[in-house]
Amino acid sequence: MASTKIPVRSRSRKRLLNSGANRGARENLTALQTFNGTSVAAEIEVLYADPAPGRAEETAELARRGGIEAEAIEARAEDVLSGEVVDANVFHVDNAATLASGLVVLGQRRLPSLGYLIMVPSTGRMLGLRFVLPAGEDERRAEARAFFESLARVTARSGSREVFGENARASHQLMEPRLRAAFARHTGEELARLTAGVLPEHAPIDVTFDGETSMPLLIDVRASFGEPGAVIEAVAKKPAVPLRRGMNFLVAEVTDGGLRIHEARRRQVDGRLSWRATTTIDDRRTLRSLREPPAIVRMLAERPELARGNALELLFGTLLRGSGSSNGRDATLAIDTLRSDTLTPTSPVLTSD
Repeated sequence: MASTKIPVRSRSRKRLLNSGANRGARENLTALQTFNGTSVAAEIEVLYADPAPGRAEETAELARRGGIEAEAIEARAEDVLSGEVVDANVFHVDNAATLASGLVVLGQRRLPSLGYLIMVPSTGRMLGLRFVLPAGEDERRAEARAFFESLARVTARSGSREVFGENARASHQLMEPRLRAAFARHTGEELARLTAGVLPEHAPIDVTFDGETSMPLLIDVRASFGEPGAVIEAVAKKPAVPLRRGMNFLVAEVTDGGLRIHEARRRQVDGRLSWRATTTIDDRRTLRSLREPPAIVRMLAERPELARGNALELLFGTLLRGSGSSNGRDATLAIDTLRSDTLTPTSPVLTSD
């Protein structure tokens, strides 16, 4: 009896618009090469769009050297999104306003998108923001747009130079490869799903501080800042993703006056929510910080023995605030006690692609 052969499906070609062709796009080339080398269903060809003269063509040439079919166009991402025929989009831009306007066009054209942004709030702790938005994710896309519009209003100019240029902190330079690797993993894990119309594995928006673990970012658009506990409780009642016990997550309050990002946790033991009291950053506090050394510097000057054995914790900002506590609470409670940061025009954020 002759066997019935299943026809081999040929690989489809998917045209990806890479909005932005600078540092982030080049660092993510490996993820695209890996996709094309392993996928049996699709092959990615890339159109790089960037308004800076020569930049898109330079990155396209790097892609071609790596075996990726690539084209270049010198134009703004929003303009290319409006006119080019593509199957999906990935953002590597350092301008939150570009992300916001690009998401509008993506919604109109019902195109899926990935996006990546490195942020450094005034607290100095670098984070990597990632998002994956399928074609029909209208509610999450609207929230992301509101978030990026508000972020654009509190972003300092020349941010990318401050993040990785000559004025960059050494700790930021150490963290960059870890965040880039997290972005590449995210691309590899989600690109096939987006192009095939399958639901993503990751939260619509998530954040990583160490390049290894990530937390979902939930967005609450409101007229003004609310009481942190009430805000977190309200968002957690109808979250964009399930909040399991033991999970850390972020809540971004999006207002016309700025952003406030709360770091919270659903506790493992009883499932209740926990967070740290809000850190408000205003004009007076900002001016005082320019005159006074940071608290961690003063503490180490007084107690240098704390630096021994805690180098990485100090470097990455994970030394828990229990060092100065007078109430004697143990470290297990400190794990459930997290932070809130406020971003305003007087305490702006730096961003990079």
